[in-house]
Amino acid sequence: MYTNKIVIENDKDNPVVMISINKGVPVLMVRDVSGKWNEIDLRRIVKDSGAVTGPDMP
Repeated sequence: MYTNKIVIENDKDNPVVMISINKGVPVLMVRDVSGKWNEIDLRRIVKDSGAVTGPDMP
């Protein structure tokens, strides 16, 4: 399994934003102040926006 992650954290009290690409699936993860992770499938956002998708974006 190969995963790329970008973590942005300004302060320990602020939410953490992480983009995880796992097996070609980009997922945006946002941790709120309660510590709960919310996951957003970025493929769905690209489809809903009407953006042009490449051959690797089903």
